[in-house]
Parts: sequence; C-alpha cells; structure tokens
Amino acid sequence: LWWLHYGLLQQGRYAEARRILGVMEADAAASGSRRTRYHLARMRAAHLVETRRWDGDAAALAVDLTGLSPASVAAHHLASGMRAVATGDLAAARAAREAIRAVEDGPAAGQGREKAAIMGLELEALIRHAEGQTEAALALLAGAAEREAALPYEYGPPDIVKPSHELYGELLLVAGRPAEARARFEAALARAPRRALSLLGLARAAEAAGDAEAARTALADLDTVWHRADADVRELLAHR
Repeated sequence: LWWLHYGLLQQGRYAEARRILGVMEADAAASGSRRTRYHLARMRAAHLVETRRWDGDAAALAVDLTGLSPASVAAHHLASGMRAVATGDLAAARAAREAIRAVEDGPAAGQGREKAAIMGLELEALIRHAEGQTEAALALLAGAAEREAALPYEYGPPDIVKPSHELYGELLLVAGRPAEARARFEAALARAPRRALSLLGLARAAEAAGDAEAARTALADLDTVWHRADADVRELLAHR
C-alpha cells in the first residue's frame, strides 16, 4: 500500500491516495504491529508533503512511533513541522525539530540517523526562513543537499520524505534566485526522474529565469505525469 499510495500522490490522484491512507490507518489500528505503524508513519508524512494540504484531515492522523526506525520517525516529525511552519505555528515547528534531534542523537546506527539528520536540517532551514533568516536557511539546505547527494540511490518512495534539493530549489525561488533554483530542481530530478513537485518547481524556475522553452518542457512532462490527476491538481498546470 505504501508504494501504491506514493504513486497515486505523484500522479496527482490525491483523493484516491487519501482513501489508501485510510486503509493503512485501519490496518494499523487493527494490528498495532510495528510494520503497519511504520507504513502509516511513512504514508502520512508523504501525504502531507506531497499534497501540501496542511489543514486536511491527514494532518491530525495519530501514529504510534514506538520502536520505529529513525528515518520514519524523522519523516513524521518533518511533515508535522512543515505543516506548523506553513500555518504559522513556529512553537510547534521547533518542538518537531527537537523530536528529530532526539532521533539523530539516539542509539541507532547506520544511514537511518544520517537521513534523520538531513530532515532535521530541512526543518531547521524552514524555521530560519520563517524567522526572516533567508541566508542561514539556504546555507542549511546546501548542507542537507550535499549530504543527501552522498547517500546511495534507493528504489521506491524516498526515505527523506521531502528531497532536500527540491526544498532548496523552492526556497531559492522564493528568494528571487531562479537560475540557482533551476539547478536544484534539476538535481532533484536526476535522483527522482519525473517527480511531480520537482517538475513543477523546475517549470516555475525556468519561467522566472526567462527560459520559456524549458518551462514548457517541464510542464509537458508534468502534464504526462498528471494526466489522470484530480481536477483541482491539474489546475496547477495553468495557475502555477
């Protein structure tokens, strides 16, 4: 269900993705197993990050994180922290950042802690950006992107639920630096070809930089990915 859910999110089929998330929520409630809770944590985080519907009911979905991997716990808190920043609740965002820090400093070894640390940098950057510290935020994301680029490629939904190159590009675009943003979105797409939000960001960056042809190419790719998307999602193609 996790991979199906992620695929639906990439296709812009958010309503169907929410239905699948509900199936996993019911499975986790019925079994309480670590496996189902792991998948629920991953799916909830991806749902928030991909749809950016911060006030949707998925945001309030409770997940028992006991015994889950560092990366899955960090993904849960990153998604919650992103929602908090987007809704202006910086106190909640900082609490989510501390929750990720606790995972980073925990006893688990291996790539999971590194992935958690990268997600911690992402949330720290969003908090700094919300506080008006744009350059500090961008510096944090530069570090996060460099560390993520050093990780091996993996199949399936990303462990780092918000790819750092993509987030870096989004903040560069907000900062009025579209050429640099474009390079970040291209880097994100090199790791995850045709990822929807990276294509959308690339189109916006290319357009802002005055490269209409590159913008059209990115939008054409996104139109292919979103050809069965919900109607309100497809509207982003015209109102980006």
